Amino acid sequence: MFKAINVRRVCLLFLVFGVMQASAEVPLTFYASFDTGLNADFAKGNTEPFTLNTYIKRVKGFQGNAIDVVPKDFIRFSTRENMPMDACTIKVLVKLNWTPPFYRQAYGDNVQCIWMTGNTRYPNYIALKIEQPSAKTPNEIGNLVLRIANDKGKMVLRTHLVGWDIGKWREIVVTWKKPGLIKWYLDGKLINQRNDAPIPNLSDEDMKDIYFGTNTNQSAYARLDNFDGAIDEVRIFKGFDVKETLKQVKNFLARQVKLKLPALPKLKWIGKDRYRVTFRLRPSKRQWKSAPVKVKIDFSRFFHSLQISPTDKINRDSIRLVKYSRQTGEPVVYNSSYDDERKYCQPFVLDEEFWWQNKGIIRWQDNTPDVSSVYVIYFDTREVYPEPFPKKIPMVGNGDRLRVGVK
Repeated sequence: MFKAINVRRVCLLFLVFGVMQASAEVPLTFYASFDTGLNADFAKGNTEPFTLNTYIKRVKGFQGNAIDVVPKDFIRFSTRENMPMDACTIKVLVKLNWTPPFYRQAYGDNVQCIWMTGNTRYPNYIALKIEQPSAKTPNEIGNLVLRIANDKGKMVLRTHLVGWDIGKWREIVVTWKKPGLIKWYLDGKLINQRNDAPIPNLSDEDMKDIYFGTNTNQSAYARLDNFDGAIDEVRIFKGFDVKETLKQVKNFLARQVKLKLPALPKLKWIGKDRYRVTFRLRPSKRQWKSAPVKVKIDFSRFFHSLQISPTDKINRDSIRLVKYSRQTGEPVVYNSSYDDERKYCQPFVLDEEFWWQNKGIIRWQDNTPDVSSVYVIYFDTREVYPEPFPKKIPMVGNGDRLRVGVK
């Protein structure tokens, strides 16, 4: 018995690049509202966070929910494709669970970290922190601190925690442009601007992660610098000094969700797999002959609807990708040298995550990016084919590094 899932009826986590261009209106690369969970609402790269002990609390936010990172835990997101290092703007909303200078002892007596990317050991990092009054300066109220460093030097910028009453939301914006231009805003007011800042000279991939509520020096002995407060509405943009407001971001994302699509004709079933997921790609406004496509998919989210046991695992070799005509519902021939259903199968690349879990990223090349495309991913939990298709990892032209070998 064959069963199908249509993404218009079931929540499918997917990101499409080249065909669905976020930068056409808003240069957004990452957005996390934390309203429905810890996953990012939108990301050019990975939307999923990594947490240590799942102690993170979801609390009342500026709008909807926010996160409160308690001691002995952290949350981090990948910076790859999410945080462009050449020119970037990061906006966050934060509120304290205490009124300076009366910090809570469980969160330490020195530093609290709101967010940090990079590492102090190399050093290449940018960190937004709070310095609490020390024994040497008991009369001070504390400072909001921005620390920047690369292998050529370090810089520390400070501003007093004036007006940081308990429960009051503040918006902090950090924006930079290599080689050394950086600006820092609090509630829309420019705090500081420098043109000699030691901005990390690493790429978004080499920066690895951005941590929220702690620093990045995670070890059994390192202090986590836990932030005693709530974090909400994290937005990262490509570009220096991006002015888009939170309302503009939400409106932009709402337009993506509310996209109206005409009904599809019945699609002919291809192959031996018992299940499939159908989705569509919006046409690109760019005049490209082909466009890279990148879909993040979690097959386990469909298990309940398809009556699959939650303990089952997707058979990697069962996965097939087929393109269909939106007008007729007929499969599109990709390779006419085959005389069976393999002629419809499109080449694709599976990320390594599929080796140990039911989710990951599938990449391929769309040769008609100027029109709305319909794709189907076929899959199964049993062994239905003697070998994967394509047998060898293809050069699909998706912008990834050269991949050589057999799946």
